[in-house]
Amino acid sequence: MEQGFIGILQTVLKDHGKAVFLDASKCKALLADYTKGEYKKESRIFLQALDAKVQKAVEKTQEIDICRKQQVRVLCEDYGMAEDIAVDMVDTLIFVIKGVPIKKRETISIENQSKKEAEIKTETKYYYSINGEDKGPVDYDVIIKKINEGLIKRQTLMWKTGTKDWVEAASFNELANFFPPPAPIDPPPKPATSPVKPITPWNPLSSFGRGKPATPPVKPITSAGATVLAPVAGTILRFVAQEGANIKQSDTILILEFMNMELEIKANEAGKIHFLVQKGSQVNCNQPIATIS
Repeated sequence: MEQGFIGILQTVLKDHGKAVFLDASKCKALLADYTKGEYKKESRIFLQALDAKVQKAVEKTQEIDICRKQQVRVLCEDYGMAEDIAVDMVDTLIFVIKGVPIKKRETISIENQSKKEAEIKTETKYYYSINGEDKGPVDYDVIIKKINEGLIKRQTLMWKTGTKDWVEAASFNELANFFPPPAPIDPPPKPATSPVKPITPWNPLSSFGRGKPATPPVKPITSAGATVLAPVAGTILRFVAQEGANIKQSDTILILEFMNMELEIKANEAGKIHFLVQKGSQVNCNQPIATIS
């Protein structure tokens, strides 16, 4: 691998950290910026290695030699990369990420590497379908040209020699990096909602027990006089007034237990008290519990 390109990778790593190699789209943009249009072939091979997640395997491994062989095999078998190119790229990533020196071997220039890669590409023939019309066979370079011209898109159906079915163009590993990343999907619009009115908590003590209510409750009247109603559901805890006693308005007549609270139930007028419930009775809200005559 060209030393100038390796130096650029080291600079990208220093400026942005190892995490940048995990995002192929971001890394592609950075490489275009740092290389200033040079090293296009090296950049393409490097992005294919990122797509194969070679960088993740190198980062995690403790066995460099084993990892090296495994990743070279992945690039050769899954991405159709020539062995010399795959070895060069894996060694470059090991050097950039781990700092392990590249093993000495017979150096092969990028031009010779590209020739070997081109020989493999020319053996593969491609067919593509546009507007229902099948076209081909054509070589790899023709396909790249059509992609750059925008005639072949990510979703264009293609077939190549050695494969079984027609698939989307971006499914071919050797072509995937030439397409722009798919456009993000916008979230659906939020449904229109009416403003929510705040709910005022109900205070069972607001109209009886302690303090004066803001609005006095309506006093129910029966033929025998006034009827005292239970303001809430609860249990008759104890009587304060004696059965048949003469009481004054606002005197406490009994204690009602509600949610572990003791509520003082007061007379709504003066008179003689007569209870309609027993101690320990369960009462419902608005149930008559006493009369005053």
